[in-house]
Amino acid sequence: MNAMLLLTALSAGQPPAALPAIPTPGAAQPAPKPMTPPPGMMPPGMNGNGDTKEEEPKEEEKKDEPEPYALMRILSATRFGAKMEERGVSVSGWVQGNYTLSTANRSNLPTTFNDRKDFWQMNQNFLRIDKAIDTEKDEFQLGYRTELILPGTDARFTLARGLLDQQLRNGQNGTAKKYPIDIFQAYAEAWMPNLGPNGTSVKVGNTTARL
Repeated sequence: MNAMLLLTALSAGQPPAALPAIPTPGAAQPAPKPMTPPPGMMPPGMNGNGDTKEEEPKEEEKKDEPEPYALMRILSATRFGAKMEERGVSVSGWVQGNYTLSTANRSNLPTTFNDRKDFWQMNQNFLRIDKAIDTEKDEFQLGYRTELILPGTDARFTLARGLLDQQLRNGQNGTAKKYPIDIFQAYAEAWMPNLGPNGTSVKVGNTTARL
């Protein structure tokens, strides 16, 4: 093929055309030239002035703080409330009741909490006082929580054995009181961020367990 090209070029009175070089196995290859971007397009990582474009710092996402309860909003205008807020202590609670229409003869049992038929029940006068810990902080913290039913018919089903449970027997004719008081939760809590891969929380006291 090379001989034919050479003869053809000589017969036409022209020098033979340069053939592409065949790379030698094992020889170093020349590095490819960088591609030039089309006119009007900036190279990646550059701004309009020809300088390197720096990434803008991302703003940290701000957590939406929950709106304080009405009682805390009232207390916040007092010196006592300001002291509580300064120490991270909050007070909250609610009142809950029900009236159940029923065709049952005596009660709605085994349905609990609203077990009394055709009767207004004050289920809970619930009060919570707590100093919550922040597990996002990398520091040792102490907190606590106290939750009380003061009083309420629900306490008949939440009283812990050995803790004010005599109220289940000293009502009328040895039955449970209609409106007992219950220490639903009362515990102290310690947050140790350097104990374990994700930190460790230790609670001591009367706590509830999720079912």
